[in-house]
Formats: sequence, structure tokens, C-alpha cells
Amino acid sequence: MTLKRSFAVILLSGCTLAVAAQAQTKPNFNLQRKAAPTPEVSSTLPREIENGKPTEIVLKGANFPTGDVKFSGSGACTLVKSAVVSPTEARFTVVSKDEEGGECSFGFSGNGRYVGSGVRVKPTAAAAARRQKEEDAQRAKQQAEAQAAMDYMKKAPEMVGKKWTVTLPGGKSDVWTFQEAASMGGQFKNSAGEKVMIMLMPGDQVMAQVGDSCIFSGKKTGQKAAGQATMPASMCKYGTGNWSATIQ
Repeated sequence: MTLKRSFAVILLSGCTLAVAAQAQTKPNFNLQRKAAPTPEVSSTLPREIENGKPTEIVLKGANFPTGDVKFSGSGACTLVKSAVVSPTEARFTVVSKDEEGGECSFGFSGNGRYVGSGVRVKPTAAAAARRQKEEDAQRAKQQAEAQAAMDYMKKAPEMVGKKWTVTLPGGKSDVWTFQEAASMGGQFKNSAGEKVMIMLMPGDQVMAQVGDSCIFSGKKTGQKAAGQATMPASMCKYGTGNWSATIQ
């Protein structure tokens, strides 16, 4: 009886091990699949193309999707032909459609992955010449404006006059009397003996500082000036509001 019982235990243990081994080798259908590697573009040649000339662009990289892919193009060109040669190379033939040139973008997608790149399209010769002419004209205009501003500021001490009869905010009158020339204008003194700095700027703009904190801004028209004093009463004892002056 002891021998039979031992044999039964051994047989039962063997069956248990076999079932366990079978369970371990059974496929686990809940395992997640490894994500596909991200496509990478290492080079795009050429980087610039002529306007109106069909050109083949070669993309080099890694992990390009192949098979059933969808191609796209946008910007200053039209996609003529395209193909994914291998997981490391794709070819696009594009032609420009804008004589002004610009940026041309293209790419393809497949299996939820996208690969894209772009090139620069040169403008046509006529467009480039027109653009250069416009840039030259703009540059000349800016230089002329800068020179005119410099000339104006040099003449400002002559145009600032010798006496300003001023109507202050609130209606009170004051007289600003010339003391000496200064950059862009002159230094004056008001009836209270305070220093007044008057500056004339391009466009006949006026800025006068009375004392340490009162600012009067405005515009000079001939021998008249008018504008606004915007400093709060806590900072300027001459008030806030409109002011005007007659220049002699």
C-alpha cells in the first residue's frame, strides 16, 4: 500500500508540473506591441531650386514608412512626382508655381507616421530685379528721411526763437526768455526764474521741460506752438491741459 501511495503522489506531482509548464508557454495576447520607430530626415538635397524648372529632391533618413503612403505638397511649388525608394530614401519632383519664389513644403504619411521637408524656391529674374528696385527705393527714402531729420535738428537752435509768450493750462500767462543755444533747441528762463529747455524735433514737434518735472508737448506751426501738458498736478504746479505759445 505504501508503494502504491508513493507512486500516486509522484504521478500527481508530474501532472501538476506539466500543467504549470503548459501554462507558462501559453502565448500572452495582452502584451503591447513595440511602437514603430520615429521617422528621421537627415538630409534634403538640393536645398534651393530654380523657379519654373521641375527638380528632383532627394530625402535621406531612417524609418520611412513604405507601401501604402499618401503624398502632399504646399507652398511655392507643385508636387509632380513622388516615391518612397526605401525606409531610408524618398524622392520628390516639384516645380515652382510662384514667380516671387518662397518656401516649398512636401512630405508623405503612412502607418500613422509622417515624413516632411522643404526647400527654398528662387524668384524669377524679373521678380528679383523688381524686388531689388523696391528695396533700393526704400533704402534711399530712409536715408533721405534720416538726412532731413539731421538737418532739421541742426537748424533747431536757429528756429527756436528768442521769446515764447505762453498761455499755461488754466489760462495763466508766462514768458520764456532765451538764454543760450542747446542741442535741438535752446535753454530759456520763465518769469519765475526757472530753467526751461525747449527742443524742436522732426515734424515740427515741440517738447518743453519747465523746472525738473513739468513737460509740455505739442507742435510748432510757423511762429505758433500748441499742445498738451499731461503731468499730474502732484508733479507739475502749472497744471494739466492745453497750452499755447507765440514765438518771437
